[in-house]
Amino acid sequence: MRAYARTSLEGALALDATLTEARFVLGLCQRDLGDLAAARRTLERAVADAPASPGPREALAEVYAGLGEHQRTIDQLEALATLDPGRPERLVAVGQALATSGRDSQAIVVLGRAAGRLPDYPLAYAALGRVWLAPPEGPGVPG
Repeated sequence: MRAYARTSLEGALALDATLTEARFVLGLCQRDLGDLAAARRTLERAVADAPASPGPREALAEVYAGLGEHQRTIDQLEALATLDPGRPERLVAVGQALATSGRDSQAIVVLGRAAGRLPDYPLAYAALGRVWLAPPEGPGVPG
């Protein structure tokens, strides 16, 4: 079904390249079919076409994460947090991405800021605790 949708969306975009929503859905189909390189190109274009739209940025962040492009993932998540400051999970996602990329000190700062700004939001504290309590990794650390 996704492959059929992909073909249909590609046809629609061939007829009208300004269909931003179709480009976004095509990127989702490509991502779900495992074609991360194509999804990346398509979603980057969708973000360029609609920079304030959160859906394409969220999907692009997922694709970057799947490709192991940590800084680009963080960049998209930071843009989402800036565009939508009323959603605390956006800031928590930035902190978690920093931790995933091995930047624990920065993750602790971001998550601490999130917990301070949002004292009634338990996910910020949970994410902060996971970073604080994670065992150290790297050369010379017994694992």
